[in-house]
Amino acid sequence: MRVLAEVHRRDSYPMNWPGRPHEWLLQASLFGAWVAELGGRLFGHVSLSRSGEGDLAPGLWSERSGTSEDLTAVVSRLFVAPQARGHGIGALLIRQ
Repeated sequence: MRVLAEVHRRDSYPMNWPGRPHEWLLQASLFGAWVAELGGRLFGHVSLSRSGEGDLAPGLWSERSGTSEDLTAVVSRLFVAPQARGHGIGALLIRQ
């Protein structure tokens, strides 16, 4: 929650601070989530979830890749601590 709060203060992400940040990170449609850490300190977070109603990305990906839309996930949360930016952490999280 500390890193998310730092990101929110600096970048206004998420736009509206959730009443229960822990639940916001662990939404019901979650497939999986990963964090970037070094020496026990968290520096970033990414999560994948099922697509929501009206989300066009899974259909487009399915058409281009030949993969079933049911097997497609979307990046639902991604953030990196402000002091850790510029070191490729976001890219590492996306690759994960």
